[in-house]
Amino acid sequence: MLHQVLIGMIRRSARSIIMKNELAQAFYIRWPDQLDSKYAEQYSCALLKELESYITMLPLRTELSSIFMSGSSHDNCLQWLLDMVGILKTRLCISHTAEVTLEVLRGMITGRSRTGQLRENELLELAQAGINRLSFDTTVLGSFQEIYVLVQKARPYFKTISVDMYLEDYDENTDIMNDLICLPIQHISVYFDRDIPEKAARGAVWENSMRTYTKLVKILKKMGLRQYTTYNFALPGFESQHDAIYNERKPFRGFGVGAWSFDMVSRFQNSENVDDYCWRIAHHNTAVVYEEDIDARQMWIEKIMGGLGRVDGISYQEIGQALDERQKTALNEQITVLKRAGLVCIDDGYVKLTRKGRFLENEVITRLIVV
Repeated sequence: MLHQVLIGMIRRSARSIIMKNELAQAFYIRWPDQLDSKYAEQYSCALLKELESYITMLPLRTELSSIFMSGSSHDNCLQWLLDMVGILKTRLCISHTAEVTLEVLRGMITGRSRTGQLRENELLELAQAGINRLSFDTTVLGSFQEIYVLVQKARPYFKTISVDMYLEDYDENTDIMNDLICLPIQHISVYFDRDIPEKAARGAVWENSMRTYTKLVKILKKMGLRQYTTYNFALPGFESQHDAIYNERKPFRGFGVGAWSFDMVSRFQNSENVDDYCWRIAHHNTAVVYEEDIDARQMWIEKIMGGLGRVDGISYQEIGQALDERQKTALNEQITVLKRAGLVCIDDGYVKLTRKGRFLENEVITRLIVV
């Protein structure tokens, strides 16, 4: 029993050291979009307390390279988010090259009682606070014209405007597909189901998705947006630092209900229940309810997932460096099968997904990790 306690203490100490030196460089602050108004004040206090409790443990002026915040429909949400940025600035150092993103969710546009949209003075306040990137969901507004007006309104205040779109919401003849080229954006994320069953992949669903995706890639190329991961396209120099942290398995700290964190040793999650989250923060200063250790094999699997997610792919040497000869032989056999199926290609020693392979990415990964 004592042995287990000591091991736990050592692990927590090790995590604390790692988090102080690395994890603090990237924060994710989560505010639920559809938060019941009766919890809003309580949740705000709990979130601020969790944030303050953590940053007081960090060395003064620790530098942050990425902050990602999700908004809410509550009228006071923007002010609370500004308060959080202010707290970070008083103790930590937000790098001049840092990416500070506000994800504008559905409620912030359609659910706020004071106004149907973010107002000019609110955009100015956000920019003056240091937020330099806005991320919009194209499903938030009903028409391209509304999206265009909102993006144009935000454009003078922020370095980067990014939009999220979901491939299943469109087909190749949808108006927004043709009008997209008019949007003055620097980044776009295009999401789609990458686990399409093989049977469906041979049918109409697959054909429509592929045609739509192919047309979209051509449009984005005309806009100067280069694809750099499965889902992401950007002008040169506007690639998302927030996404890179996940993709490259860099440590990050999450705050708020249901938020995940990763410290290079383990992955852990806060309570997903608002009531429980607030209670745990009030009584324990932490709301972590789940933790999983990342062993060597899991690290290898995640390295493959992150590498294949990049358009540049992952080097064959990097995939095979942890494998013995038998496993390398099995890996070569799987890669050969995937090449014949048109799902991967080998380019200058790098394994890359084809366009078809991106839609069946989970199947590709499953085949590669069975060795």
